[in-house]
Amino acid sequence: MNFNKIKTYHNIYSLQWVDELTSAHFFWNENKIKQSILSGARCDLYCLNEAGDCQGLILWLLEPYGKVIEILFLATHPMFIGQGVMSQFLELWLKNQKNKNMKEVWIEVHKKNTSAIHLYRKFNFRVVGERKSYYSDGGDALLMTYQFEP
Repeated sequence: MNFNKIKTYHNIYSLQWVDELTSAHFFWNENKIKQSILSGARCDLYCLNEAGDCQGLILWLLEPYGKVIEILFLATHPMFIGQGVMSQFLELWLKNQKNKNMKEVWIEVHKKNTSAIHLYRKFNFRVVGERKSYYSDGGDALLMTYQFEP
């Protein structure tokens, strides 16, 4: 299992499955991901690959004040949900970022997304704040952070 950076529109084109994940508390869709990558922002999109299948995605932004990453989008392909794919992906990605001497990772998660919260806590993310009525369904967002050990 490995993950690869997606750099071009052609590579992004095959992400239609992201739209299947759309819900009241899910902000991202294929078009928003494409816009983020193609805008020239300091975003990177990585795809977890196994036997040529894109099993998961992570879109992240390197904050301008350095060594801090904000995860904008993290998702498992619907065909691979419940198979431990995101756990493997997050483990690989965090190791990769530690090797780049990053200091901290931030992520927002819908308070009702208990499976994601459980996953982040498994990797020692901790809740540091809350945004009330943040999502279009009126739901709250938990702000979580991960600190890399020196």
